[in-house]
Amino acid sequence: MSAASNDARAASSRDAASAGRSEELVIVAGGGPIGMAVAIDLALRGVRTVVLESRFADESFGPRTNQTNSRSMEHFRRWGIADRLRSNDPIDPELKRDVRFTTRVVGGYTLANLEGGVEWAARFPFAAETPEWAPNPAIEKTFRDRVAELDLIDLRFGIEVTGFIQTDDGVTVEFVDRDGTTGSVHGAFLVAADGSRSTVRRQLGVKLEGLPNLVTAMAWHVHAPALKELARPTGLSAFYWLINEDRTGLIVFAQDSEDTYLFFDAPAPAGVDPDDWTSVRDYYVAQIGADLELESLGGGQLMVHSVMAPRYDYGRVLLAGDAAHLISPYGGFGMNIGIGDAADIGWKLAAILQGWGGDALIPSYSVERREAETWILDVCAKNTSLIGPTMTRDHMEQEGPIGEAARNEVTALIFEKKVSELKSMGAQLGYQYNESPIVVHQPDPPQSTAGDYIPTASPGSRLPHVWLDETTSLYDRLGPWFTLITTVDGVDTSGLEAAARDRGVPLEVYAPGHPDLAEMYEAKLVLVRPDQHVAWRGDAVPEDAEGLIDLVRGHV
Repeated sequence: MSAASNDARAASSRDAASAGRSEELVIVAGGGPIGMAVAIDLALRGVRTVVLESRFADESFGPRTNQTNSRSMEHFRRWGIADRLRSNDPIDPELKRDVRFTTRVVGGYTLANLEGGVEWAARFPFAAETPEWAPNPAIEKTFRDRVAELDLIDLRFGIEVTGFIQTDDGVTVEFVDRDGTTGSVHGAFLVAADGSRSTVRRQLGVKLEGLPNLVTAMAWHVHAPALKELARPTGLSAFYWLINEDRTGLIVFAQDSEDTYLFFDAPAPAGVDPDDWTSVRDYYVAQIGADLELESLGGGQLMVHSVMAPRYDYGRVLLAGDAAHLISPYGGFGMNIGIGDAADIGWKLAAILQGWGGDALIPSYSVERREAETWILDVCAKNTSLIGPTMTRDHMEQEGPIGEAARNEVTALIFEKKVSELKSMGAQLGYQYNESPIVVHQPDPPQSTAGDYIPTASPGSRLPHVWLDETTSLYDRLGPWFTLITTVDGVDTSGLEAAARDRGVPLEVYAPGHPDLAEMYEAKLVLVRPDQHVAWRGDAVPEDAEGLIDLVRGHV
């Protein structure tokens, strides 16, 4: 769906809710991808935001995400940026989107080459978008370009949030710019997307819980102008995973077409000072397998955690992204679960500000996202238990039968244990809000595994996807707010429509006319939330249609 059509639907949404309080402001602390995602979702729903970002516009993050997964790309599609991210992908087209397990980049033994990663494809039948391999600068550019198009977003750079005061009427956020000038801004809500060292979280006194200090890691951005040509005989890839007798676990991610790479190790290698480039460079040369020019672009030691806040809502202050949770990178969910936070909280804040959302919406954000993320954090923590040192076998770099046998053992281990880390469609699409107070639950919903996605329209689940034609997703036809899908002809929906009108809840009725939906959804009617999760399903509008509308809008 184009950005123009998204904006047109947003304008229609604003008109439908014009009697509400959409002139009120939401303040977002942090202008990385999560903060900008919150602002975009709110802007498309008619809500103004001020986004305060401590970096200047030309300052980059340290090591960050390299993959936007399928579920996040579905949200990107709704926000009008999925195709833009693909266009902004800066990685050298010669570097295949394979995951190449090898002993050394240069002259090493290939242990396994997962062509196309595992889940890269032209199109999935069960998802509106496929994952996109693009590093953080491309993601940030995509978000910033979209933000610049939306008049309701005021993105300010070089502004450090220093504190806040919240009352029953709103939140006043205090800040300082790089010149030392202080100021403040008042809004209805504050969304803290200010990262792992969140100032807002610290002021709240919130301590993250779970499994801290899983492993000490090391990450550096490196310019390596000769690496591509040296690696060509072994095979060019955007993703090298090195397993060798040094018992380390270096992963090399391509970042652009200018020979920039992200080098990531967990655990940080023994005998190497992770913060000393000279020590690190010598280690990288040994791992690559050739003496080559390497220029540091910054990096150092970091700690891998699997922790989350005990809840994400604190009055008018909400935590999102790394401010709410820290996850192991093994699985590629770090930014992606934060995108899920933005998609969940955006419509709820807008509903409240536009006058029809109830008091249960904000607490439901914590309940829903913590339920989903508890599962995903656990999956990624388990992935961290099998990394380079534990996958190594003696003699695996030797020639001859002994070396070949050792390498075959490692290859078998990769396919038994590590492919499941890269094949995570169940965790991407199959998480459910079974504990949500704003969903009409049904017993014993089918459960996806982390690797295998089981489509289900059981309330709390993401609406199962179908393509309506070669280019049109069912999601493209959903309204910006609630959508009542009819899977068969002749079902009376007037009672639910009347109840929604009476409560001021924007609702569209849509009949896709797809022959498989009645069986797939196991219902004649499916009520879909603004974030594409199912709120209710049934074969007829319930007698208490008003009660149903009240529940899904948070008046419970």
